[in-house]
Amino acid sequence: MRRMLVVMLLTGLAPVWGATLVVPAGDADALAEALTKAQAGDMVELAGGVYVGGITLPGVGTQGAPLTVRAAEGARVVIDAHGDEYGVRIAAGAGWLVIENLVVVRARSFGLYARPAHDLAIRGCTFARNGDSGLYLRQVNGAVIERCVFHHNRINGARFAGVGLLRVADCISYLHPAAPGSSENFGLYITGCAGAIIERNALFLNDKSGCRIVNSPDGNTVRDNCTYLNGWTGFDINSRSHQHLYVNNLMINNLAHGINPKGYSHNNRFVNNTIVGN
Repeated sequence: MRRMLVVMLLTGLAPVWGATLVVPAGDADALAEALTKAQAGDMVELAGGVYVGGITLPGVGTQGAPLTVRAAEGARVVIDAHGDEYGVRIAAGAGWLVIENLVVVRARSFGLYARPAHDLAIRGCTFARNGDSGLYLRQVNGAVIERCVFHHNRINGARFAGVGLLRVADCISYLHPAAPGSSENFGLYITGCAGAIIERNALFLNDKSGCRIVNSPDGNTVRDNCTYLNGWTGFDINSRSHQHLYVNNLMINNLAHGINPKGYSHNNRFVNNTIVGN
């Protein structure tokens, strides 16, 4: 059963809000102070500007009163990690957290990293030019990723490992080049996830595949996505990924395969997909 935050996001039910903590333009110290002071239900709102250095988001959100960190209306807010390991790190065990409309760049490893965590919503964010993946969620129970853009990250656009109740929707992931010695380089890399919904994403010009799903049993749904001009496959279904539904996907001009099921994957269903020019 999906937790309350995921239900609120999908049905439009309103959470309870507390104080709004306004951060002046580009003031990284003020941002750190606001995150330290934030309580359940608060909103930390960043004025437009570049904030230098990685940040850690605390675990103060509660069911029905999430912590929200977002750009001010119409503002361009850049978290420039400037070589820190993470651009945005979610504190271990944190949950009931909403992140909106941030641009996260130049982390040494991951633009955003969470392990473990629960009930996360990440919407309208951009992750670019990070040293590994733009976003990496690991051992997270409940995550909604909507309207995000991933580009020019060194290995993957977004990686999900052991994430329950995952939904990735209306995202764009492209141009993740091959790092020397890397076997990855996917628009989306999904491993050990069950019951995920991957829908209406555009995945293109990645060095290997638009989307790789590996070791993910039991009922993922992949629908209405477009994968094209990737260096290997549109969808790479690998190693014990069973009982998925692929419906209404478009796979065009990928270098090798539109879709490539292999490695003991079985009982997957393919309905009304279009595979052209691969």
